[in-house]
Amino acid sequence: MARALPYHGAVARAKRKNPNRAGTDARKRKDGRYETRATLNTAMGRRRVSFYGDTAEEANNKKFRALADQAKGILFFDPARLTVGEHLQSWLTDTARYQVSEGTFERYERTCRNHLVPFFGRLRLRELTAAHVRAFKARKIEEGLNPNTVGVMQGVLSTALNQAMDDSLIPSNPASRVKKAVKREQAPMRSLFPGRGFEAPRSRCGNARRGPANPRAQDRDAPG
Repeated sequence: MARALPYHGAVARAKRKNPNRAGTDARKRKDGRYETRATLNTAMGRRRVSFYGDTAEEANNKKFRALADQAKGILFFDPARLTVGEHLQSWLTDTARYQVSEGTFERYERTCRNHLVPFFGRLRLRELTAAHVRAFKARKIEEGLNPNTVGVMQGVLSTALNQAMDDSLIPSNPASRVKKAVKREQAPMRSLFPGRGFEAPRSRCGNARRGPANPRAQDRDAPG
């Protein structure tokens, strides 16, 4: 039979294990925050995930929410490690599929699969900047794509990033700060002499075939 601990010793031990009396297993780290862990289903398979908080209760509440989502069949995405590619896939399957027509969804899916994921896929979502979006725009135009088409691709990316903002995954949408590529028509060359046309200056100079430019000189030379 185990010997019972003195009353004060038992209380002290409980406080060391659970200083915030949250009834959970969060532990205090050297940096002062609390950490707890859980094994969850992610887009990359089952992973051991850490949750942090200023108190044990805060850290464990984050874990409990993730476990509740897992019970509903929702994959866990670690905001700190979530890549742009993972977010785009989640956005397509969990949001876009139910908000747009079938044809629009297919265009979204092709844009993500053929262009956005190959370029941004491995970049962490929180590290995505406007500079990355401008680089994508320039790359696609250099590849010969119509600027208007590239603008549509940027619009798809921006829509997905708006969802990330709504989910508190990123503080702002970097794609919204980049102007969309547009096709610019070549402007006609403007004349320096309005109303006379681009060839107007030449007509004042005259040449051997057209005769002298001064009509009075032509009248003087004509035979009487």
